[in-house]
Amino acid sequence: AQSLMAEVLGGGMSSRLFKEVREKRGLVYEVGSGKFSRPDIGQLIIVAGTSPSKVSTMMPVVCDEINRMRQEKISDRELARAKTAFIVANLASGDEADRMTGNAMAFNLKNKLPDNDEFRARVNAVTKDDVLKAAQDVFSGTPTLASVGPSDFPDYDDVFRRLDI
Repeated sequence: AQSLMAEVLGGGMSSRLFKEVREKRGLVYEVGSGKFSRPDIGQLIIVAGTSPSKVSTMMPVVCDEINRMRQEKISDRELARAKTAFIVANLASGDEADRMTGNAMAFNLKNKLPDNDEFRARVNAVTKDDVLKAAQDVFSGTPTLASVGPSDFPDYDDVFRRLDI
């Protein structure tokens, strides 16, 4: 559910962040999100490349999209697109080194290799409610913000207040 939430939020040109921040408002060169996890830890990263003059305008829009993920169920279309993209990325076009690492981790933790049919079934079983709960869980903690390069980066407390966490 968390991976599908990350896909809906910032996974490619059909994602909410891409549509709102890049296409609609033209505030970034690129924007996206990704989930990285291990058995005991995880993180969701949102990245955006923009000019220094647009950072203070971009950040509230990103915060609004995060809030929207936490407060509203995704659409049927978003869920279907996310499932398809996630399955294809993990089974068809995944980086071989990443797949081998994942297989090794699964074997070490569960003493068996991943089964593609089981994987598809688990992904396809995720509901819109599951994605909403995942967003609420992921975005309930204290965020970390970082900026590289010169920018008019908003005050951390302002961003934190806008996220209403």
